Amino acid sequence: MMNNVVQFGAKGDGKTDDTQAFQNAIDDAAKNGCGAVLIPNGTYLIDPIKSVNLKSNVNLVFTTGASLIAKAVSSGSYAVINILDVSNVSILGSPTIVGERYKHLGTSGEWGMGINIKGSSNVYIENARITDCWGDGIYLGSSTKQNYNKAVKIVNPVLDNNRRQGISVISAINLDIENAVITNTNGTAPQSGIDFEPNQVNEYLQNITVSATNISNNKGYGILCYFGRLNGTTNPVSINIVNGTNIHNNVQGNIKILGTTGVKGKITVDGKVVFNQ
Repeated sequence: MMNNVVQFGAKGDGKTDDTQAFQNAIDDAAKNGCGAVLIPNGTYLIDPIKSVNLKSNVNLVFTTGASLIAKAVSSGSYAVINILDVSNVSILGSPTIVGERYKHLGTSGEWGMGINIKGSSNVYIENARITDCWGDGIYLGSSTKQNYNKAVKIVNPVLDNNRRQGISVISAINLDIENAVITNTNGTAPQSGIDFEPNQVNEYLQNITVSATNISNNKGYGILCYFGRLNGTTNPVSINIVNGTNIHNNVQGNIKILGTTGVKGKITVDGKVVFNQ
C-alpha cells in the first residue's frame, strides 16, 4: 500500500503550490503505517520555507520524470526536503530537485538546501539529481535533539551548479557517499564539492567513506576538510576517500585539509594516510 501525492491534491503542473498536498500524503502515511508515498511523473512546485517534511518510517518514491521545483523566496535559509529528527527514511527512484537560485528574491544568506538532514538515523537516498540551490545540494548537520546523523547512505547523487556546496557534512557517524557526481559549485564560499566542516567541538566526523566519485569543476576545492571548530574535541575524525583520482580540475585544488590543531583522527585517500594525529 502506497499513498500517491496526486490523491492528496498535488497537481504536478509546475504552477500550483503542491507543498501541503505532499505533507498531507506523508502525514497520512506515517499515521496509518503504509510506509511510502509515490510521486508520479510531474513538476511539483514546493515552498522551500514550509518544506516537504519527512516522517519516521516513511519513504518517498519518485517515478522517472518526477521533479520538485523550489518556489522563489527571499529567505536565505530553506530546504526543499527536510529530514529532521527522524529515522528509517528513504528517498527512492529518480528524484530531481531544482533550487531557485536564478529566481531568488533576496541577496543574503547561503543556506538554501535541496535536502536538509539533521539529527536523523538510518537514511538512504538514491539517484538524487539536485541543481541550482541557493546553498547546498545536500546538508548533514546537528539538531537540538541529536548532534549527529547516523547510518546515512547517499548513492548515485548528481549535484550540479549549487551555490555554496555540493554536500556539506557538519556532523555524521557511519556515512557512505557512493558514486557521486558533483560539479560546477559556484556563487558563495567555500564553493566545494564536499565540505567536511563541523560547527561545534562536540560534533562528529566518524566512519565516513566517499567512494567512486567524480568531483570536478567546482570553484572551491573538490573535497575540503576544515576542522577549526573541532579544536580540543574528544571525537576522533575518520574519513576514507576512495578513487581520489576522480577528484580533479577543481579551481582551488582537489583535496585540502585545514584547521587541524587539537584534532585527532585519520584521513586516507586511496589507502594513503594524509592526516593522522
